[in-house]
Amino acid sequence: MANQDHLLLVEDIDVWNQWRIRHPEIIPDLSGADLSNRNLANLNLADGNLKNVNLSHSNLIEVNLTKANLQEANLKDANIRRANCYKASFFKANLENAYLAETDLSMANLDTTNLCHANLMESYLIKANLRNANLSNANLTGATLTSAKLIGTNFTQANLTEVDLSDVDASFAQFSGANLTGICIDDWIINDSTKLDSVICNYYYPTPNQKKLVLQNSINVNLHQELALFSSPLQISQVTIPVYYNGFTSSFNVITA
Repeated sequence: MANQDHLLLVEDIDVWNQWRIRHPEIIPDLSGADLSNRNLANLNLADGNLKNVNLSHSNLIEVNLTKANLQEANLKDANIRRANCYKASFFKANLENAYLAETDLSMANLDTTNLCHANLMESYLIKANLRNANLSNANLTGATLTSAKLIGTNFTQANLTEVDLSDVDASFAQFSGANLTGICIDDWIINDSTKLDSVICNYYYPTPNQKKLVLQNSINVNLHQELALFSSPLQISQVTIPVYYNGFTSSFNVITA
């Protein structure tokens, strides 16, 4: 339950932020509070206990949520643009249709988080944990997901145009119907349960420094054969399959369960 004194302080953003500066040793406790439909832009909530808080439809632009605990919080339709969510925990939180463009979610815990229809354009999810998260129909255009955990993540019908997927583990992830045009897949990991059916992919980058490779059939392509060529060799077991690619015989590794 939220600290009642903290609830009073949060009514005034300037007063709250000054209080945080004067008392850095105090951990804010707003757990379970109803802060929906509020203007909380620029609020310093770093390290705060926001478990089960209701922030739906609230203005959280440039809020500091560094290392905050937002487990099972409701942030549906919240505007969280340019917020600092470094190492924050959104475990099982609801961020459906949330606006997270340009937000730093590096090393954040988004395990089992609902991000369907969320806008994550140009956001930073470096080393973030998105295991079993729902990003169906989300917009991740230009986002950076380098070294993120995408095991079992649902990207069905999502827009991943120009997304950096270098060094991610996308085992068991679902990309069905997603737009993967311009993704970078340097050392990514996929397995035979990674769903890449009915995707759109006009071109992709094998490595950040390589020229883009254009696909002749950009719609409904089977990217297991095309993209597994550049998957990480760090796999449980592999089957080497010869393919005919751009006039040359090559091979790729497919993970087997």
